[in-house]
Amino acid sequence: MLRGIREVAERTPPQRERYVDLLRAVAITAVVLGHWLVVNVTYDGAGDLDGYSVLGELTWSHPVTWVFQVMPLFFLVGGYANGASWDSHRRRGVDTAGWLLTRGNRLLIPTTVLIVLAAVAAPVARLAGAAEDVTETAVWLVAIPLWFLTAYLAVVMLTPILHPLHRRAGWTVIVVLVGVVALTDAAEQLLGVPHITLVNYLLVWLAVHQVGFAWRDGMLDDRRVAAGLA
Repeated sequence: MLRGIREVAERTPPQRERYVDLLRAVAITAVVLGHWLVVNVTYDGAGDLDGYSVLGELTWSHPVTWVFQVMPLFFLVGGYANGASWDSHRRRGVDTAGWLLTRGNRLLIPTTVLIVLAAVAAPVARLAGAAEDVTETAVWLVAIPLWFLTAYLAVVMLTPILHPLHRRAGWTVIVVLVGVVALTDAAEQLLGVPHITLVNYLLVWLAVHQVGFAWRDGMLDDRRVAAGLA
């Protein structure tokens, strides 16, 4: 395994930012482990297997989750990587559809494999005698880390539009996205507009993804800018 990793490292172009690869690996690992670790699997009053998030009981951990947020890091390095990939493919003459298929397949193929395995394992487990509640809980635990892939796939699909817009408008795009997020929050909290903040599940991550574009283009080199974002 170490030999394979060493060979991959040797084939990596010198201009590739390996720090971004490290951050991406750390972020995705933390997301998966974090989601699984916060789930407490137990039995309910009727003796059925059940599962729930321990964050509701461990109130002291709430500030800790804000300090150790890794989802923004995941979308930040994703923006950096997608911006680099988009530029590289455009220089080689790859069209938009080709780039979207390449990036999409990197997400969808392993995800599809996981879903298929879970779909096959669940009925096999039931035939082998596993209880229905146990099987349901197991499938639920496997699927938990997949929720954010929908948002990430969306920002990837929007990269061919938003990356050129970033090159033309820069920080304006980020400011507008953050402003819309703030307005929708205000509309729900102050005016009682129902469900309007659901769009923020995408808009917030789009803003962070755009910051990734800015990072790659050297727009975060100014320490004042970096400090303000932090």
